[in-house]
Amino acid sequence: MKILIAVTGASALEVAEKLVNELKARKNQVYLIVTDGARKLAKEEGFDLSVVERLADKIYDNSDLGASLSSSSNPPDATVVVPASLKTIGKIANGIQDELVIRVANNTLRLGRKLVVCPRETPVSAIDLENMARIARAGGIILPLNIAFYFKPKGIEDLINFIVGKIMDVLEIENNIYAKWKQNDNNRN
Repeated sequence: MKILIAVTGASALEVAEKLVNELKARKNQVYLIVTDGARKLAKEEGFDLSVVERLADKIYDNSDLGASLSSSSNPPDATVVVPASLKTIGKIANGIQDELVIRVANNTLRLGRKLVVCPRETPVSAIDLENMARIARAGGIILPLNIAFYFKPKGIEDLINFIVGKIMDVLEIENNIYAKWKQNDNNRN
């Protein structure tokens, strides 16, 4: 599977790193776009983006609207925007295709392929929610970087694995990196 990972300027870059690791471990082809906002944030948070970049099969410059990925004749099989800044979400929702990330996201929607958008921001305004709803109505999947506790996480790595596992579930990629929900019907009213 050829998957584009778009890393934008929202906190949670560790999720993108883990996702790229897991996708590569399963022999997927991973393309990467890192926005200027993500680079700035990585520097502020002390996150080493070179680790993620070394794993990618190909890295695209977000300003390169002439890149092969910008054409609907050469799209990835799926696109994941993780973490997704509200700026990027707003541009995708409104079709403002002035960056490669936005152009590829819109091509992904046009072709009916999987677009997974992972917002990290909280709280969100009605405008943010409407932008997410517009993406969902267009066929995108909104997968907020929300944590869960039902599986009794032992630390941050378990919480990151939970999110990455959920993204992989949406992409229909087998994984067992998090504990899936198991309901005990005998104990429920």
